[in-house]
Amino acid sequence: MNFVENTSIHKHSQPKDFLCPTLLISYEKEGGDKVLKSNLTTFVRITTLFFLVITSFSYIFSRLNTCEKAYATCNIPPTLTPFVGFDLYTQKGGVGPNTFGGEFALEENVTLCVKMTNNDFPAENCVIVFEIVGPTNNYLNISFIRTAVTNSSGIAYQTFNIQPINNMSETVLGTWIVTAQSGLDQETVVDTLHFEVASIMPEFPTFTVSLFILLVSTAAFLARKYTQR
Repeated sequence: MNFVENTSIHKHSQPKDFLCPTLLISYEKEGGDKVLKSNLTTFVRITTLFFLVITSFSYIFSRLNTCEKAYATCNIPPTLTPFVGFDLYTQKGGVGPNTFGGEFALEENVTLCVKMTNNDFPAENCVIVFEIVGPTNNYLNISFIRTAVTNSSGIAYQTFNIQPINNMSETVLGTWIVTAQSGLDQETVVDTLHFEVASIMPEFPTFTVSLFILLVSTAAFLARKYTQR
């Protein structure tokens, strides 16, 4: 009887860690794996979301600054008077007075831009009037007017799409003439440009095509490798 009681007392006096060290180690390892897996999943999700946000903002920023970049890369001074600078151009060219604005295709967007300055400072909140005249043809001559207001950088934008009238491409193919004008300090400033519309879409740059092929090939390789697991 005494032997049983002593044995029972000795058993309960042992620490729990001594009784089940294997179970404790297994439990800690399993919990650590769960925490590590959860952290990795969270990291992947945050990284993917961050990449998508950065890509979206980069695309929007590049579209909004297309005209500023086109203007900055040209050294032709746009000033038409000693005090007021006024230049009309497109996203494809036309910087400088009365110059060529580039080549466009059917159903392509044309962005007209005007940079206006006053004593080399941006002229803000100036109303710009765009007069757009399409090519002369035997069906229907296109002409319309658009307006815009210069922003804090002294630049005004106006975008339109080259859409054939009644599905007749002859109404838009050829030379377009654009005139922009505004007033500042009781002075009227004007600039013009012309651009061409062709029926064939412009070719994609070689770099863009190569990058697209590389992305598609990489995606196909990863998908095939994943399905083989």
